[in-house]
Amino acid sequence: MFEVPIDDLALMKTHFLLFLSLLIWSCQSPTKTIDRPEKYIPNSASVVLKISSPEHFTSALKNNIVFEQIPLFEPLINTLEELNVAGLKNELFVCYDSKNPQSWTFITTTTDTFSKARLKLPFKAVNTVLIIGAEPDLSKSQEVHFLGDDQFTQLNNPNATFSMVYQPKAKTSNWTSPYQQPLFLDIVVKPNSIEINGITLQNDSNSWHKLFGTNKPQRQHLSAVVPTEASKFSSFTVTDFELFSTQLDSIGNSTSTTPFAIDLFSSISEIGRFNIKENTAIALKSIDIQSTYESLTAYQNELSSFRSVPIFEFNIPDFFKSIFYPLIEIDNINQFVILDDYLVFSNTEDILKLVVSDYLNKNTLGISTVYQNNLKLLSDDMSYQSSINSTTLENELRDLFNIEAAIDIGAFSGASYQLVHDDNVMHFNGVLQAFKSKPSASAVTEEFSLVLENDLLTDPQFVTNHLTKQKDIVVQDKEHQLYLISNSGSIRWKKQLQGPILGPIQQIDLYRNERLQLAFATPNRVYVIDRNGKNVSPFPLRFKDAITQPLSIFDYDKNRNYRFVVTQNNALLMYDRQGKTVKGFRYKSSQKISKPPQHFRIRSKDYIVFPTANQLKILDRRGNIRVKVKQAIEFSGQPIYLYKGLWTTTNAAGDLVQVNTKGSVSFQELQLRRDHQLYTSSKSLVTLSENQLQIKSNTVELDYGNYTTPKF
Repeated sequence: MFEVPIDDLALMKTHFLLFLSLLIWSCQSPTKTIDRPEKYIPNSASVVLKISSPEHFTSALKNNIVFEQIPLFEPLINTLEELNVAGLKNELFVCYDSKNPQSWTFITTTTDTFSKARLKLPFKAVNTVLIIGAEPDLSKSQEVHFLGDDQFTQLNNPNATFSMVYQPKAKTSNWTSPYQQPLFLDIVVKPNSIEINGITLQNDSNSWHKLFGTNKPQRQHLSAVVPTEASKFSSFTVTDFELFSTQLDSIGNSTSTTPFAIDLFSSISEIGRFNIKENTAIALKSIDIQSTYESLTAYQNELSSFRSVPIFEFNIPDFFKSIFYPLIEIDNINQFVILDDYLVFSNTEDILKLVVSDYLNKNTLGISTVYQNNLKLLSDDMSYQSSINSTTLENELRDLFNIEAAIDIGAFSGASYQLVHDDNVMHFNGVLQAFKSKPSASAVTEEFSLVLENDLLTDPQFVTNHLTKQKDIVVQDKEHQLYLISNSGSIRWKKQLQGPILGPIQQIDLYRNERLQLAFATPNRVYVIDRNGKNVSPFPLRFKDAITQPLSIFDYDKNRNYRFVVTQNNALLMYDRQGKTVKGFRYKSSQKISKPPQHFRIRSKDYIVFPTANQLKILDRRGNIRVKVKQAIEFSGQPIYLYKGLWTTTNAAGDLVQVNTKGSVSFQELQLRRDHQLYTSSKSLVTLSENQLQIKSNTVELDYGNYTTPKF
């Protein structure tokens, strides 16, 4: 036996490495199996909602009058509010069984913020998944069995309030209804609208794909001949009538295609039907009215005339039903009119007279503001489209959700939805929208009304949305939660802060890429937050001593090399864009700073200016006194402005106070009341005292009231 000697040092190194490896291995926690919550969706679910933010979902539904009218959603909202109390922040799946309308199942993943002890609802925990409410039979659960594994990946609207997968359980012959087809939908809920976009599932049972997949989407025209009194209007395009008839036969409809039908519909591009009270009419759009007219040679017996438009007899009463059932069910057509490129058929002369009058008077659905507003949110081209007015919408909501009492959806003017077949995909678009009449130039109109869960702490403030170039709204409530709200009333996000925000929120471009962040201070934090509500590292900065003034942000050279100035009583602290202390800057005095510091540049020199109890302090970029002001000032509390090259404000006596770069102070008597307001640009000065608004030398007398500070 041969033995190789090992020196002591090498042996110690070997043992140490072995010991360290074992120590690291033993300290590692065992790997947890992370389940996908979709795995536990019950087979019985006919509707599955995917909610990215439960609190925003709840707020959106409570602030929308349509959802507010539907009792079905009350238990859903109540449960979500309980989950919010328990600390739910994660993505949530909500499952609904149409056969058991009182039963909802909530599926999510557990997190450290979620307290099971605070949850008063029955639940079952399986690995990392939490199942709340009606517990499914886990042995029969699987990932949305009727959709496959990637059902929600086909939906990609980041602004959606929730996504929905719908699979009808009861099969009926009425496949024209959207409630009878499987749908994947993104739904955006705003106070004054509901926008729906998604696709329909393509399978053997989907009649929409079979029928409308043969048609090329086209612009809808028939609304130009439909009276505004119509309670419901539907139309579909036909690019190849004989193929369309074949497809109707393939989905179980026995059509009756005659030589007359082939001849007539060879020049028709769109077919529609509309309802007025108890009557139904059928409209056609011709692409060659002369050819269409010739195909109707045998049906030109004139019954009467109205406003010089002939009303012709049509003696095949079940003609349209025999060809297009169930898209068209009317079987007692007996007369028609021709208006330019349109034909309208009905069983009553009164309807045709109304059609003629509204068409000649330009009072049709296609011209109406309500209808046009809805179309702006739909595709220009369509395969099938349907619209209903507000009364019909209320009735359909009552039928759909089994609501016995009458409902009132307020200003919601109705609903429209459409199918658009494109690249083998059947898109579904829908909109419900409140009607707003066009305001006069001097009118004030309400854009939306939104109720938050707590009283407001700050006034709402507009901020720029760098993606849309429009304005969003930020506001903080009394629980110190900060909200970002779109200009249509949707809550984009909500964020819990450490305390109340001091002063106005400012916007900066910290990364110099044209993307804006929100910057502000609370009593012990300096925050910089991105458009998604996330903290921008290394912010927030934390402070042991209290911050006593709103955050000041300086951009000396307009190159976005920001300086963040924090006021703590009588001291100033300055930080750079990395959150580090700016070396060389120091300011501390015996007097308390009474307004946040401001930066001014005059002839290439930088000045940092702020008031104390009775002194105007003017510093350089290092915190040293640059200009010593020669007189005390009893400040009124108004801001400091640079007006005509002089630092300008007012004193408690209502006088205009100006300071030059030498420190000399001048006073001008304005006789302003103590609670006056001041605003200036570099060349113009505005004051508001009681109800007297003075702009330069011009005075305007306003109605008595409480006014915000005037601004240019």
